[in-house]
Amino acid sequence: MDENKTNHDCDCGDDCGCEEEFEMMHLILDDDKEVDCYVLGVFDVKDIEYIALVPEDSDDVLIYKYTETEEDGVQLDNIEDDNEYEEVGKVFDELFAEELEKEESDK
Repeated sequence: MDENKTNHDCDCGDDCGCEEEFEMMHLILDDDKEVDCYVLGVFDVKDIEYIALVPEDSDDVLIYKYTETEEDGVQLDNIEDDNEYEEVGKVFDELFAEELEKEESDK
């Protein structure tokens, strides 16, 4: 997985000239499709880290288990358990609801 950073003009509406920095990840999915994603953030649920990503050409949010080690770098794993996914989704909604609402109102 490749990681890099890219700058995007902020959408504060005040023409402030500031820039927000978004980290990007390059994913290769199980079907060998390659996707560049914006990193919304990394968050914890019950001492397990998760990462929320948005593909560059989509509004969908992808959530994965997130592990980072010196030896292996970044590893993303699918959330296989439905109950775990539901719990992680609720925490994601609480943490990122304000940002998602702002994005929707800007459309």
